[in-house]
Amino acid sequence: MFSDAHDCSGLFSRLSDIFLCGLGLLCGFNPVGINIENLDQDIILKMTKYMQSIGIQVCYTTYSPQQLNKLYRKLATEIVDISDTMNISVVLNWQTQFVSKLTLDTAHVDMPKIQEHVKSNYPHLNYWLKIIPKEELRDFNLKFFYCGDFHVFTFNYLPVNLN
Repeated sequence: MFSDAHDCSGLFSRLSDIFLCGLGLLCGFNPVGINIENLDQDIILKMTKYMQSIGIQVCYTTYSPQQLNKLYRKLATEIVDISDTMNISVVLNWQTQFVSKLTLDTAHVDMPKIQEHVKSNYPHLNYWLKIIPKEELRDFNLKFFYCGDFHVFTFNYLPVNLN
C-alpha cells in the first residue's frame, strides 16, 4: 500500500486516503463525497485514535473567516516592515471587509527572510499562501469549508516514547 510513498507528498497522499475513507465510513458518503455535515468531535476523536494506531498524529484546527482576516492583515503589516519593496495584493469580501486572499509578489524580494518569518510565526497560513515549499509531513493538509469555517487536518509522526 505504501510502496509508492517515497517522499512526504506520497506518504501524505496515502494517509489522506486512509483518513478520508475512515471519515466516509463514520460520517457516511453522498454522491459527491463525504457527508461532512455529520462530522463531530466524537468522529474526530475516533479518527485520531485510528491514525495513532499506525503511528500518525492528527492535528485538527478550525479557522473562521474573522480569524483568517486577522492573521492575513497582521502578516501583511509585518511583511511590509521586513521588506518595503514587497507588493501585496488582497481580495476583500465587500460586505464583511475581510481579507479572503493574500497574494505576495515575490519578484525583487528577499524571499528566504519572508519565508522564515512565515515559518516561525504563521506556519498554518502557508496552507493558503503556499510560499514555503512542503518538506515535512506536517506541511501538507486537508481543508474543508463547512458552516462558514475552514476545517484543517494535518498529519505528523507520533512521538515515540522509548521509556
